[in-house]
Amino acid sequence: QFTSAAEPLPLDLAVPRAGVYIVEVESRDRLGRAQVVARDLYVGGDEPVSWPKPENTTFVATPDKPKYTPGQTAKIVLQSPFQAAEALVVIEGPAKNEYRWVPVRGGKAVVSVAIEREHTPKLPVHVILLRGRNASTAPAGMTTLDLGRPEAVASRVDLEIEPVAHQIAVELKNPEKALPGKTIPLTVSLKTDAGEPMAGEVTLWLVDQAVLDLGEELPLDPIDAFVHPRGTHVALRDTRRLVFGRIPFAVMPGGGDGDENDDDLLAKATVRRDFRPVPYYEPTLKIGRDGVAQVQVKLPDNLTRFAIRAKAVSADRFGFAKGHIDVRLPIVAQPALPRFVRAGDSFSAGIVGRVVEGDKGAGTAQIKVVGGVVAGAGDTDKQALDFGRTGTARADFEVRVEAAAGGDLVVTSAIGRTSDGAIDAAEVRLPIRADRAARVTRRVVTLTGTDTLPAIADGARPGTLQRRVTVATHPAIARAVGAVDSLRNQPDGATDGRLAQARVFLAAGALRTIMGFADDAPAIKATVRDTVAWLHQCVDGKGRIAPFPGTVGQIHLTAEAMLFVVEADEAGYSVSPQLRKRLAETLRQALRSDYAGFLDGSSWTERTRALEALAAAGVLDAGYLNEFVSRGRGLGADQAARVLLAARNGDKIDAVGAALGQTLNDAVRLRLDDGKPVYAGLSGFSQGNPLIGAGEAAAMAVVHRGLAISPLQTDRLAPLQAALLHLGDDGGWGGPRADAEALFAVADLLDRGTDDTVTVGMAGQSKTLKPGQAIAALDLETADAVQITAQGGSATAVEIVRAVPTPPGSAEAADAQGFVVARDLYRVPSEGPLQRVALGEPSLTVPVKIGDVLEEHVQITNPQARYYVAVTLPLAAGVEPLNPALKTAPPEAKLHNTPTLAPDYVRVLDDRVVWYFVRLPKGTYDLYMRTQATVAGRFSQPAARAEGLLTPGVRGNSNGARMEVSRRE
Repeated sequence: QFTSAAEPLPLDLAVPRAGVYIVEVESRDRLGRAQVVARDLYVGGDEPVSWPKPENTTFVATPDKPKYTPGQTAKIVLQSPFQAAEALVVIEGPAKNEYRWVPVRGGKAVVSVAIEREHTPKLPVHVILLRGRNASTAPAGMTTLDLGRPEAVASRVDLEIEPVAHQIAVELKNPEKALPGKTIPLTVSLKTDAGEPMAGEVTLWLVDQAVLDLGEELPLDPIDAFVHPRGTHVALRDTRRLVFGRIPFAVMPGGGDGDENDDDLLAKATVRRDFRPVPYYEPTLKIGRDGVAQVQVKLPDNLTRFAIRAKAVSADRFGFAKGHIDVRLPIVAQPALPRFVRAGDSFSAGIVGRVVEGDKGAGTAQIKVVGGVVAGAGDTDKQALDFGRTGTARADFEVRVEAAAGGDLVVTSAIGRTSDGAIDAAEVRLPIRADRAARVTRRVVTLTGTDTLPAIADGARPGTLQRRVTVATHPAIARAVGAVDSLRNQPDGATDGRLAQARVFLAAGALRTIMGFADDAPAIKATVRDTVAWLHQCVDGKGRIAPFPGTVGQIHLTAEAMLFVVEADEAGYSVSPQLRKRLAETLRQALRSDYAGFLDGSSWTERTRALEALAAAGVLDAGYLNEFVSRGRGLGADQAARVLLAARNGDKIDAVGAALGQTLNDAVRLRLDDGKPVYAGLSGFSQGNPLIGAGEAAAMAVVHRGLAISPLQTDRLAPLQAALLHLGDDGGWGGPRADAEALFAVADLLDRGTDDTVTVGMAGQSKTLKPGQAIAALDLETADAVQITAQGGSATAVEIVRAVPTPPGSAEAADAQGFVVARDLYRVPSEGPLQRVALGEPSLTVPVKIGDVLEEHVQITNPQARYYVAVTLPLAAGVEPLNPALKTAPPEAKLHNTPTLAPDYVRVLDDRVVWYFVRLPKGTYDLYMRTQATVAGRFSQPAARAEGLLTPGVRGNSNGARMEVSRRE
């Protein structure tokens, strides 16, 4: 058996016993077809002997060129250890093998191989050198040594073939330099290897070279993705191997109009505002028969080098090209700012001036701030500069943030050169983050006359107060308002919550009225877009949707995602057909009896959800529906309800509705209260795996929906609905999934108005609900107590207040509502042990210097096992996170301490780090992240917090603090 090896090896044979052997050399092609290509006869000696290797059995096959192109002829030189032999050449083509016998005389021979297009990119050639028996005799005294025995050696060579027949010559033409904000021509041309123009399609883009430098750029050449090298499939078999054993083988912006104040740089300069890392991307640029296309690219204001990339395709030809363009000015203003700021921060806004071309000498720096003020020495917005011999100078201005969170701090900086008036100016918008989380309170008030809405505790910072009073004529609306508000403002987290929010946003009717959404509301479009993008990240290797990117997928989430996709399509939003197809394939597999990818204890819950989703998508096999219907009473109440909902989507409700409806009817228990039937519990609903996050409220809502569409006459529906409304509280039904299910269940009630005319008044405002109207909303701009009155009938008022308390975030005290959270940090010296800085009380100040590395520490004490938990570490604006997961991470990003439990998903953002856990067992956990001080100033360091993503109200936070960053001497 000859196999490939780094070096060709000779056959080293050992005769086990005397005898006569017929030796055959057999070749097999890639289809397994065999052909005998050599035969010989061997007569063994009388005793077992071992043959010494010949002195020189090196056999080398060498091509005359390292690479070839189709149409050329390759010359393979054979250097034989034998003066006379026969070489069997096996050319392993893509369709079949070609066999040749080549005589070897004088220890050498040449094999000619014609290179064809289909041989690209590699052609394996195998050569077996066979020498027959000769007249050599053994040395004197060694009568059993047979030196005249036949010899065989083999070698293989791979002829490398350039894929010129599959290549496109792509040429880019662009100016080498340009000014920021200018529009430049960019020409792309396509040619064959012979230089002829050709039509095709090009993906063309520009990207900031600094972005590419963050990691390793992937290979650009598309040839490797389409033209694959073929592995060798030839097997050479010599029957002597069975006998003798195993043998191896081997324009300058600015200038103004001349009327401005000469000292006002900002008035004379064209301010650079547009900073985009990818200023141009065209995935399908069409190239005509002339092989040339030109586009106009408007450059942003980045002063950088843009890398230009192009990939081309035309039939079975592929190509690529690279280029670059430098965006430059004679003098550059480079702002040195934090990535964000928080309300109340003060910091040093730096402006670095660099001379690129021309004289150095004196200059001026100027700054303008919107959303804050320039403070410090003289409160001046100008400083004199001296570029000196290096051509670089820096000015620093003290800036205090005065605007509220949610807006931007706009910093405009300019550098001017005195000698010729060259100017550059840049505008940067720094997002203003909150220094503490907004406090949310919800209150439901039944109005029959006059009542008082109390003042807001701890007040509200200017610009942060959102206080809305929704007046409803049905108590169901009060619960729905709270649930919708919870969904709209839930933490940015797990897939379950995202899908619940998106599906409710897509709902029509009164739910849309409660949210104040129009049919084409931008909020709905943004939610659909973001949810689809998130789902693409969360598809695991088996096609299931996972709670977070990179985690194990779950069938119930996959089913929920399919329902969202169907509802988004029906609402007119474009959703990826590929995603819909993949979800359907995964859900079909889940209905098979041999599927093993369910959560423990929840196989039937997840199966029935898959059934409902496939029916909604119109791709359910009726056989599966019949199988679930036949189980009937063997299913839990909520499971049977989902089968009923699937039958509705499959237009089989009349055939199966009564039987399944009876199952649901029997599951709803009633009792008499003053002679009236009231809900007494739901029997047989599936608790399931805690990861599903379903509880009694969600099960009641699903059963309610099932009973509502069943043809069975039942007296359970009204008591069940009343209990569902009673079960909710001011903030909904206890979690995103339960909120969504309950809202769908009671949606029909939300359209019911009053028979009376009810007028509600407060703070000089009034709204009148006429007969048939169900809801009205009033917004308040005061944090004080307000009287509210209702005339003409009764109504329910839902007050939702969202405001950032007046005390700063650094003064926030630790609070435990299910989690105990503590935060401290360690200084990381260049040598020696870490130095702990305790933050055991609020308002402490941590002094650090620019360049200091800190190891942030968050400790969470969890009194019981919880699911879907987010732990957030807000960062001070003067520091930047050191993400050890980046390829370009510096050595100091490596943690000294080890986290107690590795999170399932991590997000490292400019202003915070978030660790997500699918399951957080009972216990105490330590998490760490390194940061580095980069900007001088006094910054708020908000409290770290932990919260249950699917369990509103389960939360905890640490003490707040301040960080003071100073310059090194």
